[in-house]
Amino acid sequence: MKTFNRYFIVGFKGIFIGIAIGFLMSLLFSFIYKTPTFVPSSSDFYLKYSNLRIATGISTLLWAGMGLVFSFASLVFRVDKWSITKRTIVNFVITFFGFTPLAILAGWFPSTAYWYAFYVVTFLITYTVMWIISMNIARSHVREINERIQQLNGK
Repeated sequence: MKTFNRYFIVGFKGIFIGIAIGFLMSLLFSFIYKTPTFVPSSSDFYLKYSNLRIATGISTLLWAGMGLVFSFASLVFRVDKWSITKRTIVNFVITFFGFTPLAILAGWFPSTAYWYAFYVVTFLITYTVMWIISMNIARSHVREINERIQQLNGK
């Protein structure tokens, strides 16, 4: 029951964080593109629906799904037995294959080969940078631990 509660809380937080980020991004883009009213996504997306309220409702469900994907994928980093590389790769696979369809459904980028390629490259660069930062932090921790051990052995 404890595990279920933990996952429930992770999922619940993920849903609300996903909705909050999705809403704030949509609001930001509504201001940037100077739309006369709030729009939940691109015109290609919201024009598929009979009104903005329905489009916003669908967007909210997609944002919640995105939040779930990222929140559950983050649990991978709690698996201490795995290397940083393995955790990063598993997290990448979960988020890429979980988030990508939701982003496409949300109309976040045009359905063209160029945009898919750009998206994949951006995702790969993001994860490469995350991995490099994580490795540097881990090396720093190992160095600190080794220095402490040497100090204890030297006394």
